[in-house]
Amino acid sequence: MDRMDTYWRNGAVDDRAGDADRGERVAGVVEAMRCYHTLIGPAVFRHADHLAHWRERAAAYGIDLPYGDGELRRATLDLIARAKARSCWVRARAARHPGGVDVTISLWRWGGAELGDDGPGPGVRARVIPLERTGYPAPIDAGAHRRAPADATLLDNHASVRGSAGESLFAVRGGVLATAPADRPAPGGVDRATVLDIARDLGHPVVERPLTRADLAAADEVFMTGAAAPVTPLREIDGRAVGAGAAGPVTRAVHGGLVAAYYGYTRRYHHWLDPVPVTVLSAM
Repeated sequence: MDRMDTYWRNGAVDDRAGDADRGERVAGVVEAMRCYHTLIGPAVFRHADHLAHWRERAAAYGIDLPYGDGELRRATLDLIARAKARSCWVRARAARHPGGVDVTISLWRWGGAELGDDGPGPGVRARVIPLERTGYPAPIDAGAHRRAPADATLLDNHASVRGSAGESLFAVRGGVLATAPADRPAPGGVDRATVLDIARDLGHPVVERPLTRADLAAADEVFMTGAAAPVTPLREIDGRAVGAGAAGPVTRAVHGGLVAAYYGYTRRYHHWLDPVPVTVLSAM
C-alpha cells in the first residue's frame, strides 16, 4: 500500500505529504476503514459504525475527538471524491499534541485485485506465543521456533488465545462458530461484529467464549479477520494442520458473505454502505 498525497487534518484538506508523514510517526488511536467499488458506486463500508468505534477507543485513551461524526463522515467522503478513488483504505487517526488533539484522515491505495476477489486464499501458518503476567511475550524456544515457522502470531494469556495485532480469531467445530468475547473497546471490533452478523445470517450457530489451545487443536477450521484482510484461514498452528489444512466450508461461506456485503451484491446489507456522493471515473 502507499498513501495518497491529499489528506484531511484538523478541519481542512491539505496536500503537503511531508506534514502527514510527520504526524504518522506520533502514536495515536487509529481506525482502519475501507472504501469499495460497489454496485452503487464507491462506498465506505460501515462508516458510521467505524466512526463510533474510533470515538469510543479514543475516549478510552483519554482523547476526546473535537469533531462530530457528521463532520468526520463528510470529510472522509469528500477526501475520497477529491482523490477520484474507486476503492481505497481509509486511515483515521487521533493523537494528543501540545495544542490539543491532532485528527487526520488519510487514504491509501491497495495494489492488485480488489479485496476479496481472489477468495479467502490457501491459508497461513500460525504460532501461539504465551504471554507473561506482565503482558509481554514469554521467551521463545529457538528449537520450537524452527520446527514451526509461522506467517502469523497468536497470543496466549493463559485464559484464551487471541490475534496479536487487532485481528479477531474464530474457530469452527461441528459447524458452530466460536470466538472470544470482545474487549471493549477493541481494535477490529467492527470487522468482528460483521463476521458474527454474516455467520448468523448464513445459519451458523455462534458462541462467544474464550478460545484455548485445546479448542484450536480440535477445530475443523480456524480463521482470523481484521483490517488487513476480510478472512485469513489458518491452515496450520504450531506445526499441526488445522482440519484439512485449507479453508473449510464455513470459512468460505463467511468470506463469500462478506464479499457480497462489501460490494453491494446483497441488498440486505446496503445499509452498511455509505456512498461517495460523486461519480468517480478513474480507478486507483
